[in-house]
Amino acid sequence: MSEENKFENFKNDVISEYKKGNIICMGIEGPQIHNLESFINQPVDGILYDLNRDEVVSLSFITDPKWVNDYAVAKVIRKLVEQRDASRASTLAEVEAMINETIKNHRTTKPDFILNEKLLLAWITEDERILTAIRAMKEGKG
Repeated sequence: MSEENKFENFKNDVISEYKKGNIICMGIEGPQIHNLESFINQPVDGILYDLNRDEVVSLSFITDPKWVNDYAVAKVIRKLVEQRDASRASTLAEVEAMINETIKNHRTTKPDFILNEKLLLAWITEDERILTAIRAMKEGKG
């Protein structure tokens, strides 16, 4: 098989894996397949390490003009993960406050049972749509 065919096959593998919800990263032992959803949910240092794009690595290739973009990618990923983590913390605090309020005002009516189910589901899935529905129920709009 020619070099050109090898690269074409590898490109097709990368695209095929992406369609399955995966990404391929080049690691020390060669190509590694990662589930994209799991990959983006890891800590920022893990993401940058697996992508071989942390700031130290980028700066070590200072003679290659590509280092500027690699460095920028690291900074953008760090900021995005920071925003993701802040959003998750905020959502969790909001759900915890709602749970505490529901416990404080404990009733045995069916709407409270539904509300508690939705609170639990929102906490597990971190689904903003569910949190919005809960807010509407608490305000008497849902």
